[in-house]
Amino acid sequence: MTNQNFENLSMVNMEILTFDDIVLTPSWHAENVNSPFTRIYLVTDGVGYLRQGTTIMKMTAGNVYIIPAGISFSHSCEDGFSKIFFHISLKQPNGYDAFSQFDRCLSFADEEGVQLIRECFRADSVLKIMQIRSYLHALICRCLTQLGEMKISRYSDKLKKIQAVIEQNLSMNLTVEQIANELYISPVTVHKIFKEEMGIPIGKYIDDYVMFHTEFEVRQGTLSIREISEKYGFCDQFYFSRRFSQKYGMSPMRYRKEQQYKKD
Repeated sequence: MTNQNFENLSMVNMEILTFDDIVLTPSWHAENVNSPFTRIYLVTDGVGYLRQGTTIMKMTAGNVYIIPAGISFSHSCEDGFSKIFFHISLKQPNGYDAFSQFDRCLSFADEEGVQLIRECFRADSVLKIMQIRSYLHALICRCLTQLGEMKISRYSDKLKKIQAVIEQNLSMNLTVEQIANELYISPVTVHKIFKEEMGIPIGKYIDDYVMFHTEFEVRQGTLSIREISEKYGFCDQFYFSRRFSQKYGMSPMRYRKEQQYKKD
């Protein structure tokens, strides 16, 4: 196996952010949710609903539902609803989740798979844990097959240096001029390199990257909302809350509460 093959293997990694086997009540309801990670729901009992725009997807037992990162959706249930869920991240070298290329929720009928995960979920066994991970990997491959061949992008050393400066100085206040000064090149060159290799404006990338990090901070619960706002250069906590709500469908405080109690 060549060095490039080894490098490719290290570039693609599935991270399981959180998971649980839960029973939900009609209070499980949220509008216009949008997260930087992908959600996988394995329904074990009852009926729930996903709404994306005008499309309503009915979730029933024995089926698997995938809500790709970046999709704006609403969810609800009328009576009891049980599911095993996984929040996963499949980050690409450009910082975006591979599932962000999907523009819709996905679903598969898989009674055997749901039953297998249900049996493995509470087991204290290395084999059972690996069976769960193996199932998730197979499910991800099944989804990504619909996108066709996805090439791994390789970036120039100059772009990697730009990304490193962004990472080290991440803030809503970070400017292209600051990045250019750090690297002793012109702002025009920074814009050109970033746009040509990443395919998006550098300003959008910085904005997205800041919001990805704030979502992680809010979910972790280590810092207060005010501290997160200050850390990432928002003018005040209220502006941060407004931006967060626009991006993720709810206020930081509510988002944190729902993550803590695993009702999302």
